[in-house]
Amino acid sequence: MHRTASPRTPRRTSRWLLFGCGFALAACLGTRVPRSDWPPADFFLEVRARRQTETGLIERQSLHVYADGYVVYREADPQDAFPGDWPPVFSRVSAYRLLPQSTRTLARGLYEAGLFQVDTVVGTDVDAEDVVAVRWRAFGEERRAVGRGRVYGPFIASLHCINAFLPPGCAFTLPDMTGEPQPPRISGAPAPLRSVEGAYRLHQDWARRDEDHDMQWQIEFYALAVRAGDGSGARRLLAAIERAGTEQDSPFPDRDAGVRVSLSRLRALLP
Repeated sequence: MHRTASPRTPRRTSRWLLFGCGFALAACLGTRVPRSDWPPADFFLEVRARRQTETGLIERQSLHVYADGYVVYREADPQDAFPGDWPPVFSRVSAYRLLPQSTRTLARGLYEAGLFQVDTVVGTDVDAEDVVAVRWRAFGEERRAVGRGRVYGPFIASLHCINAFLPPGCAFTLPDMTGEPQPPRISGAPAPLRSVEGAYRLHQDWARRDEDHDMQWQIEFYALAVRAGDGSGARRLLAAIERAGTEQDSPFPDRDAGVRVSLSRLRALLP
């Protein structure tokens, strides 16, 4: 069994709970699973729910899961949105850590659901408004897939598996999803209550924990800094974005999913 280091204990835990961005240890509801190679040391899961509009893809939800069980689930609250819904403001955040047996069950469950076998883009309607993108890494291999419209088979089975490890009432869905939802596999995960300040502090700790964030995440971090009124922090983040360039490859193989950075629009948001 691979042993992974525990994540840095977040500071201001009690304040996070006040702001609805609690960090908790999510207990496994199932029986203890046998020792195995799951999760591998390089395990990583990212899920994003988006809506296709005439101007591009609007982020609505996201999930990040790491090999040590650290989980961040986010939602973009319309009350905090910028004009045009870009960049997204993930002001509803829940951070928690899965117990080792829960992380193992999730990682192995995705493999058994057939996530590694799905096509790059799946769905019956390529022009559908609702889009869910999944990126999963394990044992040195990575799978990236996008579901649009009505989707069947392993992709939907994988979403049902993922939803069983989310806070109560949270789920990634597509129209007319088939199959039965899985029962909850964890308990104690905090609900993602709305708080711009709490979400921003969580992202600050998250940035220190994991320095390898893509351009999309950096823009979302910047949006929270602006909304939280941290002008100096926002300027530092904007400078890093400017150094990286104005266009980055998307981690997802979907059309129009490239991260095209409008620096003028980002600068205009500075407090």
